[in-house]
Amino acid sequence: MVQRVGPERVSWLLRALHYLVQGHLVGLIGSARYLLGLERGRRHRAKVELSGGAAPEIPET
Repeated sequence: MVQRVGPERVSWLLRALHYLVQGHLVGLIGSARYLLGLERGRRHRAKVELSGGAAPEIPET
């Protein structure tokens, strides 16, 4: 017997598959850019300077 799959489960599976494919595609593009020398120089760690020991403000979404 074949069980029918509800639309919410299909939606979840498609979103998960899209997430995996998109991540691999972005990694491939990034690797190709690096190997072809298209990056704009070295990457540097961002500096965060806090004045007076205050925590940075995080905007609410």
